[in-house]
Amino acid sequence: MRKNMQRVRLLPGFHDTVLCVLKEKFKSASETERLCVVSFDEMSVKTKMTYLRGEDMIEGTEDFGELGSWNHLMALFHWDRSRKLRAAPKLRMLHLRPTPFKKMRVKLATQVMSRSVAAAMVLYADLDILPPESRETAAALLKLNDLLDVLNSSSRLAKCFHKRAISQIKPVTAEKHLQLLREADQWLGKWVVGDGSVRVHSIGGLRQTIRGVQSVWDRCVEAGCEFLCTRRLNQDPLENMFGMIRQRGGCMDNPDPTQFRHGYKHVVINHMMAAPPTANCEADSDGLIVGLNMTAARPERASARPMARLRSDDRVMPEPKVVLDVPVDEVTANCLSYVAGYLVHKANVVCRNCERALVRVDSEVRATADVLTALKSHTGVTKCDVGSLKLPSAVLFEFVRECYVSFSVHARSMLFETRILERLVRCVLASKPATVLASQLRCHPRVLTGIAARYMRLMLHSTCRELSSAAAKSGPRRQSRKLLKLRGL
Repeated sequence: MRKNMQRVRLLPGFHDTVLCVLKEKFKSASETERLCVVSFDEMSVKTKMTYLRGEDMIEGTEDFGELGSWNHLMALFHWDRSRKLRAAPKLRMLHLRPTPFKKMRVKLATQVMSRSVAAAMVLYADLDILPPESRETAAALLKLNDLLDVLNSSSRLAKCFHKRAISQIKPVTAEKHLQLLREADQWLGKWVVGDGSVRVHSIGGLRQTIRGVQSVWDRCVEAGCEFLCTRRLNQDPLENMFGMIRQRGGCMDNPDPTQFRHGYKHVVINHMMAAPPTANCEADSDGLIVGLNMTAARPERASARPMARLRSDDRVMPEPKVVLDVPVDEVTANCLSYVAGYLVHKANVVCRNCERALVRVDSEVRATADVLTALKSHTGVTKCDVGSLKLPSAVLFEFVRECYVSFSVHARSMLFETRILERLVRCVLASKPATVLASQLRCHPRVLTGIAARYMRLMLHSTCRELSSAAAKSGPRRQSRKLLKLRGL
C-alpha cells in the first residue's frame, strides 16, 4: 500500500484543473444547487526539512520572504484620491498605469517607490482601511526608496542620510551606503515576479547599476577621490553630445570614425568660441531678450500683500446660521498635523517663545494624528520620533483644522469672486483658536496670517486642478478630438 501511495503524484494546495471542472459543472446547475458554502482553514506546519530517498528530493517548508502586490498601491490610490487632504498627494493614475505613448521619466517610478507612499500605506493599514498584507508592500517601497536615494546622491551635506554622497571624509556614511548596496543586490536577486516564469529585465539592470556603482567607488578610492555623487553617473551628457554630432553635416545616424571626429571638433569649437566683452557685435536675440526683460512688468507677489487691508465695504462670505459639520476622520487629522508642521517650517519663526506656542518642544509621537509625520520622517517607520520634521502644538493644530473647515465651507461659493484669499483668511482669523494663538505670538503678530494664507493658497491651487481635470474629462467634443487624432486628421 505504501509503495502504491508513493507512485501517486499529488501535492497539497489549490489545483487549477479542479477549480475549472467545478466552474463548468456549476454553469448548468440551478439556483438552489449553487447555494453552497466554501470553507477554508489553516494548519500550523512545523519547519522541518526531510530527504525522500524514493523521490530523490527534499521536502519541507520554504520561506519565500515578503509578498508585495501592485493591488495594494491601486487600493491606496482608490481610497486616497477622493480626499481633500491626501496622505499621498502627488500620486496619480499615470504613475500606476502609464500609457504606452507616455515619455519615459524616472519620476514616474520614483514617485510610486517613495517614502510618502509607503507612509500613507502604513497609515491606512493601521486604520484597517487596507489589509495587513499591505505592510509588506510598504516595507518593500521603503527599501527601494532608500536604494534610489543612494543611487541619486548629489551633496555631501544633505539632510536625508541616504541622499549624502559616498565620501572618504565620513567613513561611517560610506560603509553604510556600501552595505545598503550589497544588501539590495542580494534582495533583488531573490525577487520572484508572478509564478516565476516572468523575467523582468529592469531588475537585472538595477542590479548591474548597483554593482557598477561599487566598482566605480573602488576606482575612486584608488585614485584618491574624496567623495562620489552618484547622480552624476548618467549617460545624459553623452546622449546629448551624440545627438549634436549626428546633426552635423546632415542626418548621420551611423557616422564613420572620420565623420565622428569632424563632428566632434565642430561641436567643441562652436561651444568654446564666444565673443569677447570688447567685441563690436552681439549674439543673436540678445537685444530682444534684454528689451523684454526691461519692459516686462513683474507681478507683485501675493504673499507680500498684507491681508489686513480689507476695506469696510468689502463683502465677506457670511457665516452660515447653522454650523456645518465637516467631518475630520483619522486620515484627515494625520494630514492636517503634517501640513501644520510644514506651515510652521515655512513661517521661519525666530523667537523661542513664539516657537513654543506653535511647535512641541519634544519630537516624540504621542497622539494618533502624529503617525503620518513619524512615518514620513527620515528616521524610519519603526522609531517614534519625527527627525527633522515638526509636530504642531495643540492650539496650532486646532487653528489649521479651522482653516480646513473654513475652506470646505466657503471656498466653493467664492471661486468666481475677487480677493478670494483675503476673504478666506479673514474668516479663519475670526475663530477662537486664532484668538488664542494671537495672544501668544507677540513678537510675530503676522505669523498666523501667513500660515492661513499659505494653507489657503495650496488648497486653491489643488481645487483649481481638480476642477480643470473634471472639466476636461466632461468636454462635449472630447470623443471627437480623440477620433480625429486616431485618424490622423
